[in-house]
Amino acid sequence: MTHPNRKRIIAALKVVVASAFPPSPDSKELAKYRQANLDVSPHDEYGLDAGFSTEEEGYEAFVKDVNEWYNKAKALPDPFTIYRNICKISLDDLNTEQLGVHWSYIKFNECSDSKDQFYLETEVKKSEVDWYRSIARNLDYPDEHEINIKHKIKKVVKVYDKHWTYLTTIEGYLGG
Repeated sequence: MTHPNRKRIIAALKVVVASAFPPSPDSKELAKYRQANLDVSPHDEYGLDAGFSTEEEGYEAFVKDVNEWYNKAKALPDPFTIYRNICKISLDDLNTEQLGVHWSYIKFNECSDSKDQFYLETEVKKSEVDWYRSIARNLDYPDEHEINIKHKIKKVVKVYDKHWTYLTTIEGYLGG
């Protein structure tokens, strides 16, 4: 079900993101993503089902959360370090042609019980991040601190074992 304030929420998100970050060079792709995916949340975290008394109260909570995330993103240096946790595959099986779109701006441990686990670390420029998708994903899953890479880019990536001991440096592609 589409949230009743969907149009207002998307408009608010566009204003917040556009004021902080340059527009995507691939505006056609970005517009397509916004049309298809920027409902408030698959969990309806800002609707009446989430316990808000009115739709307006849910909308105000959404704007507050977007502004908080915007301030976190704006405070990041340029470039900034991102991390990715890889579970259940060995380093030898890592596909350097696609190291992933979904990264985090904090170190985290997503699969502590996995024998085969390692971490990737690299730096990205703010212009390489899909801020619309990143903000939307952080509203849906705030504990993940997710950063989504905009386009396929080649990077030098440091690799660490599950105890954050440095293993090696590789070259690979982030994004999609």
